[in-house]
Amino acid sequence: MRIAIRAGSFRRGDAHHDAAISHSHPLRDLDGLAQAIRYDLDQRICDEARPSECWYRIIRGAARRRLIRADGSCRTIDILVPGDYCGFFSPEDENLIIEAAAEDTVLSLYPRWCVEFLAEVDSDARRALRELELEAISRARLHLFSGLRMTATAKVNSFLIQMSDRLSHVGPGWFDLPTSLDEIADYLELSAQTVECYLTLLEQRRVIASSGARRIRILDRGALTVVGDVRSSVGRPILPFISQQAQRRRSVPHLARLGRT
Repeated sequence: MRIAIRAGSFRRGDAHHDAAISHSHPLRDLDGLAQAIRYDLDQRICDEARPSECWYRIIRGAARRRLIRADGSCRTIDILVPGDYCGFFSPEDENLIIEAAAEDTVLSLYPRWCVEFLAEVDSDARRALRELELEAISRARLHLFSGLRMTATAKVNSFLIQMSDRLSHVGPGWFDLPTSLDEIADYLELSAQTVECYLTLLEQRRVIASSGARRIRILDRGALTVVGDVRSSVGRPILPFISQQAQRRRSVPHLARLGRT
């Protein structure tokens, strides 16, 4: 369900919302003209292959950029987090849609004509918007093609580093996973069990720490940048270790819940 929200009606203290609103962004001069809309999980937000009436900015929750294949199946090629924009008119990128990837996702909608007028009169805003658009398209294309050559561990490592860089507002080194573990696994084209067990292993090796259902802190960024045959602390390959740990993952209760809610 798509619900309009009055300005100022957000619950104060929401880390995602407060940080996203207060952070300087290219359309800040148009915030007074924007309308906040709430979307339910899986609800379609816009179709990026066609011109829309608005530009969209994630305020709370998360969204997914999906590619619709010729056979009708879909693949998630980007996860959008608070502060990200979508709604770009990209005719060369056919069959791209944006959907809500979390419950109670809130976006600010900026009238396209206002955005285009701002870009015409403000060269800094025009340049910043173009950079945002190119960054988003490049990130999606990179994920689409680089994933074919990455191991499962490299995919998770890369995702954690990327999310840490994009979600730095929670606190020193901490960030919240933007969506569910199942959603992340689908994005990485891995099983949820593989992702869950590998996160458990990373915490056991003190590469990451976790707090609650979704909050993570990277303790050893260098360990996540290792690409190739990543091994456990006792020298065993990661994937066999994951298989052996699958039956014992419930022994770490807070990681067993990680991303499930």
